[in-house]
Amino acid sequence: MIGMIKGAVAFVRPPSVTVDVHGVGYNVFVPVSLLGTLEPNSEVVLFTYMLVREDRIHLYGFKDQAGRELFEVLLSVSGLGAHSALLLLSHFTPDELVSAIRNEDTSMFVRIPGIGQKKAEKIIFEMKSREKKFSRFMVNEPAVADSGRADVIAALCALGFEEKVVVQYYTRLFSKGDPVETTIKKILRAVSVDR
Repeated sequence: MIGMIKGAVAFVRPPSVTVDVHGVGYNVFVPVSLLGTLEPNSEVVLFTYMLVREDRIHLYGFKDQAGRELFEVLLSVSGLGAHSALLLLSHFTPDELVSAIRNEDTSMFVRIPGIGQKKAEKIIFEMKSREKKFSRFMVNEPAVADSGRADVIAALCALGFEEKVVVQYYTRLFSKGDPVETTIKKILRAVSVDR
């Protein structure tokens, strides 16, 4: 099992990078967000996950151990392959991914090519049963202690919005330092656009 490689970037060819380790080139699939930071001839350290199949061996690389472990948790979801798991980690930060799972926000997942509504619901359902494994990947816990959050939710629920929907919009649109009124206006604007 190859758990880490360190070497020089030989060339970048999305969705992978070739790393020269003492004259041996390792082809490693990496998230798009990481791919954009890699320059030819620069030194790189990748924490890798080796996937062995009957007809192929693939290496998947991440900038830290947390990224690799989150990839492994995603692979434990039945029917979710390595390609889809890598796409999820390309589109979302760990915070965004965990928040979408906690808030059961399927709309975040269906933006990913190859993931429809049913698959999104399945990912959320199975990942929620593994919350102890994935919640530690959050860099920042949701601002549950933020007094403004409760006020925003209460105000919009009083207008007839479903709490789960409000929480999803709040998680996506809240900016630190925004007053309650600004956040409410942002959410109302977003809801009207989405409709």
